[in-house]
Parts: sequence; C-alpha cells; structure tokens
Amino acid sequence: MFEDYYQRDYKQSVPVEDEILIGVSPTAKTGQADIRTDPIPYEDVPIVRAIRAGLAHVEQGGMPMPDGFSATALRMAQRLRQELETVPLPMNRKGMALVTPRTVSTFLQARNNLPAPDRPADDIPHATLSVRTGEVHLNDRLWLSEKETIPAEQVARDARMLVAYISSFAAFYGNSQSAMTSYWAFLVWLYMAPFAAFLRQGAVINHIDPWLYPPYAVLYGRSSGGKTLFTRIIAQSMFGIVKSIRSSDFTAQRALSLRFGLEAIPLLIDDVTPDRMGKYVPDMVRTDHDMAERYAPIVLTTNKDVTSISADLTKRMVTCHIDASLPDSRALQTESPRRLQKEIGTALYRQYLTLMLPQIRAMRIEMDQGAGKTIPNAFAISSRILLSLLEQHVSPRPDWACPLSYRTYQAMRAIQFQRILVEMIGSHPESIILSRDKRFMRVRFGDDIRQAVAFEMGWLPSSPHGIAMCQNGRWKKRLRERTADEGYSDRR
Repeated sequence: MFEDYYQRDYKQSVPVEDEILIGVSPTAKTGQADIRTDPIPYEDVPIVRAIRAGLAHVEQGGMPMPDGFSATALRMAQRLRQELETVPLPMNRKGMALVTPRTVSTFLQARNNLPAPDRPADDIPHATLSVRTGEVHLNDRLWLSEKETIPAEQVARDARMLVAYISSFAAFYGNSQSAMTSYWAFLVWLYMAPFAAFLRQGAVINHIDPWLYPPYAVLYGRSSGGKTLFTRIIAQSMFGIVKSIRSSDFTAQRALSLRFGLEAIPLLIDDVTPDRMGKYVPDMVRTDHDMAERYAPIVLTTNKDVTSISADLTKRMVTCHIDASLPDSRALQTESPRRLQKEIGTALYRQYLTLMLPQIRAMRIEMDQGAGKTIPNAFAISSRILLSLLEQHVSPRPDWACPLSYRTYQAMRAIQFQRILVEMIGSHPESIILSRDKRFMRVRFGDDIRQAVAFEMGWLPSSPHGIAMCQNGRWKKRLRERTADEGYSDRR
C-alpha cells in the first residue's frame, strides 16, 4: 500500500536536482560534499525551475490548510504571502490563476529590486504550563515550580496594587460599581484562562460542554472606560509580558496562529471594529472541539455594543460590560495607571499558580474518572483562590471581590438587556405583562413591527412599540405572526 502511494506521488512530483541539496563546503579542506543547510534561493526551488523551463502551473485555490503546521512555519508563510501578493497573476478562461514563466521572471526581478523587508522577530515569547509536572517554563526556561515558595511581601505588594487599581474605578462616572464587579470577574477568568485549553480537552474527551471553560473574552462598553489599559495591566501581572495586536492587523488566522505560539501568554486585540468583529470573530471562536492541550487565551476590547456578536458566539466567550467612563477633565487630574503597568510584579500570579496547578490536575482527574457526569467549576475555584490571597494580604477585603461561578458569567451576558428591560418596565408598565407562575412575559410595541423585531434580535429600541414574547427564558421567533393575530398592522 505504501509503495502505491509513493509511486502516485512520485509521478506528480517535480524532480529535485542533486546540486540543490548537496554541495561542496567552501571551508572543507577535503572538498567533500555536504548537505545544504542554508535556505534555497527562489531561483533554485524545483517548481520555479520547472516553470521557468516552460511549465505553467494552475492555482486551484480553496485548498484547506493541513494539520500539523508549526507557528514558525505559519509566520514564514505569512511573510512570503505579503511578498508575493503584489505580483499580478494572469487568469485562464475558468478564472483560475496561472503561474507562468513570465510571472516568475517578473516576481524575481521585482523582488531583487526591493529593499530588505522589515520583518518581525521570530522569537515570539511563550509560556508553557505543564499541569502534570506542576512546572511553568517561560521561553524554554524553568520559571516556576509548584513547590516553590513565593516571598509573602512580594505577593502582598502586587495584591495591594491590583486592589487599589480596581477600586479606583469608583471615581468613574456611570455605573462604577458594575464596572468594578466586571473587572473583578475578568481578573478571575484571565488568571484561570491559560488552563482553559487543558480543561476543554478533557471536556471534549468526556462529552462535557467545552463552553464551560471559555478561552475568549470581550470587554465592551463606554469609551474611556479603562478597558484596554486594564487588560494590559492584568496581562503584565501574569508573566511580565504583554502581547497585543491592533485591530487593523487582526484576522482569525493570525490570532489562531499566534495563540499556539504564545501558549499561556494572553493575546490582547485592542479596539476591534464592528466589521472585523463580524468578519473574523466567528471563525476564531467556533473552535469547540479543538483538542490541543495548550494555547493562549484571547481578549478583545471594543467600544461597540456586544450585541453585534450573535448569541452562539457570546455563549462561548466571557463578556464584560463596562458602563462607566472617566471624563477627560478628570483624567488630567488623576495619576496615570500606566505607571502601575511598569511597577506591577508577577508574585501574586505565581502564588496563584502554585495553588491552582494541583486544583486543575484534580479537576482533570475528576472529569476523566467521572466519564462526563462530574463537571468541575473552574470559575468557582479560581475566585476562591484569589479571594484567599486577598484576605491574607489586603485588609479589609473590597466589596467588589466576591465568590464567582459559571452561572455568574452566564448572567453577565444579559446584564445590559436586563437594564434596558427594567427601564422599559419603569417608563411603560402598561406595555409589560408578567406571569410569574407560568414564567411568561409579554412586551407590546404598538404597531411598530420593526422595533419589535429589533428588540428580539438584541438591539435596544428607544421606546416600546409592537409585541414580543418570552417564555421560560426563550424569546419566541414568531413576532410577525403574533402581531397579525393581535390585529396590529405590519408597517414596512
């Protein structure tokens, strides 16, 4: 069978001349032939030689990327693509791209005339969390051991700095208490998030919903709410490294390749625009059955409303709504927290890891032995560990620091919707009909069917018009039919 496959591929392959792979080393005294170790020039690549000799290659396109590519190979391919995409390719009658000898000559000539490209460094920082050995390696060097003792004074210093920072949001205008609660929930998730891949792997194997361990988060809400800087400070407090990309550079493929290279170091994507949120986030987030044991958590920040993301995506992500902001006049009077990003250490997180590593190991054993019947709550354990550390080193414990669970994060997705609904009940109580015993709610929107449909889709109408129905927590999809039954007109 192997011989059959070999002969099939051999007939379709391009011959590789011996001199491409073997050459005489200029430093060898004996003049013996050595295997080439330096990169092959473009002109000597076998397929280029074949094309320049008269062959025409038809690019089929749409080929899926094979599994097993390393992050380094993906980065090299991305740089090569950037060099090649400026070369126009002729098309055949079927619309397929043709690579002809003239195309290759044009590319080689254009590339030789270009200045040296400004290429990013290949040494992407990475942190490896080994749950089984209880060790953490940072850039291939041992950074932490589960049995290591972290100086208490360093842990106390970092804990006090983070508590003071989150508490400073009380001075923001708007719902500052909700902002502090959301930032605390984000901190609890991000500290646990490097273990999400390991837990999701166990969840998929044991037929547990992987959504219980989300590797993605989105912070959204008012501008000047401190979202971008907060994510950078929390990421800095973990491994002392902040890795971020701009919204203009964000694509799903790039984010997914970077997360495998970073491993445990969070990837921050700042100020994601609505078009990129709708174009790339779905492909990035819908990875429920990824069996990799290690990859980085990804954090997105945006000033736009999170309802621009569909419900099947938000349930796969941690969503934190920041309904508070600091006006420019107050910002000038307040000491910039950017100094905190320089001064914050990693002692608190290292202490957290020494306590969390055995817990994660026990959770995975519990998953495997329970065969899917036992579902560990990673959020509850993470918040419990962080609360114990704060109680040891910060007095008194702030009100916003409270125990959390997976249900807490479920409820956070509906905070903004609940707030708008409460406002509607307060301003137009006659339009709301509640039946608590039947768990039934009816919202009337007069005869404005478009506002009713917008409300059902998650948009926020300015005033109630039309009709919508919610029963047992699920909004019915028959808005137009129900409106017709009630005698309202369907205005377009």
